[in-house]
Amino acid sequence: MKVIAGNLTLLAARQLGWDRLAAGIIDVDEQTARRIVAADNHTADLSDYDDAALFELLDGPNDLIGTGFSAENFDKLVAKIAPA
Repeated sequence: MKVIAGNLTLLAARQLGWDRLAAGIIDVDEQTARRIVAADNHTADLSDYDDAALFELLDGPNDLIGTGFSAENFDKLVAKIAPA
C-alpha cells in the first residue's frame, strides 16, 4: 500500500508514537493515484483563510515560532482585517 494523501498527518502520528490512525483505503491504478496526489496538493492552493479566525489563532502565542507564519505575515494579516 502507498499513502497518496495525508503524508504529513502520517508522519506526525509516527513522531507522536501513535500506533493507530484513521484512514481510507482505495484501490486505484497508478494514473488515478497520480491525479489524486495532484488534486490534493492543488486544492490547498485554491483555498483561503478565515482571516478573523487566523488572527485569533496567531494572536494568542507570545511568538510565531512553529506556526509557519512570520512577523511580516502577521502584520499583513492585521492590516488586512483592521477596520478602514
